[in-house]
Amino acid sequence: MSNKASNYPEWVLKFKEKGTFVNKTVSKDGTVSYYLYRGHSERDKETGKVKRIVDGCIGRITEADGLIPARHRLTENPRILEFGRSRICVHFTEYMLPGLGKNYGDDAQKVYTAAVLTWIYGYWTFDLYKSSWLSLRFPDVLSQQDESSMDQAALQRVLSMITYIAETRIGTDLPMIMACCSLICLIVTKSSMTCSYIPPTVSDFSRRQGIEWKEELWKQ
Repeated sequence: MSNKASNYPEWVLKFKEKGTFVNKTVSKDGTVSYYLYRGHSERDKETGKVKRIVDGCIGRITEADGLIPARHRLTENPRILEFGRSRICVHFTEYMLPGLGKNYGDDAQKVYTAAVLTWIYGYWTFDLYKSSWLSLRFPDVLSQQDESSMDQAALQRVLSMITYIAETRIGTDLPMIMACCSLICLIVTKSSMTCSYIPPTVSDFSRRQGIEWKEELWKQ
């Protein structure tokens, strides 16, 4: 097995992204295979050496077929999180947060997250938050108690801003894009995080707008 990525073909390396690494294997009959893994590095407290931690296999890479996703056998109940609509909304509106911080201080992310959920569903609850990618992007910003103690005036003000930005940036395609994005979710287990199928309409829109989907997985 070789870990010298510089020796790998270009058709293999093009799939390597931040938070991933490639391993090359050679079978007894001389067949060469390339596998893409998700992983991270940790420093051993006893030896001081940095070691690689494998978080999961993404798939096998071939020159003919490109990246072939691995088939994962579930050994636990996965979490299914809403991803599509919240990802689109955050892409266009997250720049608001520094300004919201000046008005709402430590509550800025709380109000913003509740407003994004309200924009998606027409209301927000703690259960909706825990069932959304927002609970990973903005962890622990909302609690059950916030359902009754949320500053409603602030929530409505931020919701109005989000609505205006979304309608302005996306335009008349907004209903169609949101309908297609409702199909996109995250499948989360202790060892992996996988994005579901992204409809072509959303893929084309994302390319035009510079919206990344895989990148968000590596950030978690």
